[in-house]
Amino acid sequence: MKAPSFPTEATWLNTDDPIAWDDLRGHVVLLDFWTYCCVNCMHVLPVLQRLEERFRDEPFHVIGVHAAKFDEEKDPANIRAAIARHGIDHPVLVDSDHELWQQYAVRAWPTLVLIDAEGKIVQTMPGEPNEADLGKRIADVLERDRFSEALSNEKRVFTKPDAGPDSFLSYPGKVRVLPPREENDKPLLAVTDTGHHRVLLADVSFEKDGWPAIESYETIGGGGVGKQDGAYDAASFRRPQGVDRMGSVVYVADTENHLLRGIDLETKRVTTLAGTGGSEPRAGGDNPRELAVRSPWDCLALGDVVLVSVAGAHQIWAYEPTRPVFFPLVGSGHENHVDGPFKEAQLAQPSSLAPLGHAVLFADSEVSSIRFADLEKMEVFTVMGRGLFDFGDEDGPLEHAQLQHPLGAVFLHGAIYIADTFNNKIKRIDWETKTIATFFGDGSRELLFEPGGLDAVGDVLLVPDTNNHRVRMIHRETAEVRDLAFP
Repeated sequence: MKAPSFPTEATWLNTDDPIAWDDLRGHVVLLDFWTYCCVNCMHVLPVLQRLEERFRDEPFHVIGVHAAKFDEEKDPANIRAAIARHGIDHPVLVDSDHELWQQYAVRAWPTLVLIDAEGKIVQTMPGEPNEADLGKRIADVLERDRFSEALSNEKRVFTKPDAGPDSFLSYPGKVRVLPPREENDKPLLAVTDTGHHRVLLADVSFEKDGWPAIESYETIGGGGVGKQDGAYDAASFRRPQGVDRMGSVVYVADTENHLLRGIDLETKRVTTLAGTGGSEPRAGGDNPRELAVRSPWDCLALGDVVLVSVAGAHQIWAYEPTRPVFFPLVGSGHENHVDGPFKEAQLAQPSSLAPLGHAVLFADSEVSSIRFADLEKMEVFTVMGRGLFDFGDEDGPLEHAQLQHPLGAVFLHGAIYIADTFNNKIKRIDWETKTIATFFGDGSRELLFEPGGLDAVGDVLLVPDTNNHRVRMIHRETAEVRDLAFP
């Protein structure tokens, strides 16, 4: 079957000019149908990067086709931010109306379509691919087309990647207020500087007017992108997200390395605690290092256990450092919105964890829901939200209200504050009246641009304003806003 043409009026990102099939004549092409909210699509991106490197001297191209799920994902400016945030180098076509999606009969995110040098569809592959199998398939098509003289002798160059931000922070993902260091009583603030692949630990004091200020900070992760253990300046991460502290160890969800890491505040060293470093599902044994920890997104220390939201597995796991063991605690692993006993409940990319009495509050991002896991009843309950395709921006009674892909929630003074990420707002649920209202933000990118989470110190909310490369401080009583400064 001949591959359908690209729409002539389509918006293209990451390339200077629109691309037509005539430009690709003689080239093998891999189309990646994706949407930037989708954790499974995120798992595919490193595979594509490695394949692009492997076949860099061949007439082979990867082209992304961004087919949005959420309304927020339809805007090219938001897609451009996601392209930069994930370090995507190849061209991306914006398919927000799903025109190309329908022409290629795509039914799921992600889906890959392999097209030969004559513009014919070779194979359509829904889901996350096996990298070795996909690489062999591409190599076979290149060899076949070279033998038939259909392959071009030259490789076209289309890509013009957007430059990364020139700012102290780059796409900060999470903040967490940690217990003070033993030698003082000042709060310790952790900021995951996700785009710079590092963790910042800052000592915080309070100014006379009650606003927090950073006195000093340490940088963990000076070794560039990677998964190197060792001293602070030699260790490396890959787009880390949530953290929390138990004793002298700060636990880190090293998201795109698919690892749980530990920062020892006493020895000043980083150690890998769990994960194989790959996103491929696999059966594991008793050793946490033999388990596939697919896109861990947040950590929460409770007693002698560290809970980890494993977004890529749609579960919440428990790590017991004294044994050590790591196991799924909440969620069956099926992506959906189903309450009930821990092993039967279904979650969808749990992306934050926070204490809520004898329960754990979490933002279940792909179902645009706020839920909690009751640790006494061993059941999951929903505060608000209804399902995978029920989303919007609606305040009022919780039974009718809607969020759009929230990535954070925290309980403070009788209310739940929510990072309503794709609405560019902070929402507030009144626990007594069971209603929700916008607390901060008007939907514009200038005030907040897809905030990745939130926490609080004193009367001030701390919000990583992810795509604006800053941490915002919002007063809980007045909604006055300032930006957190690093000295």
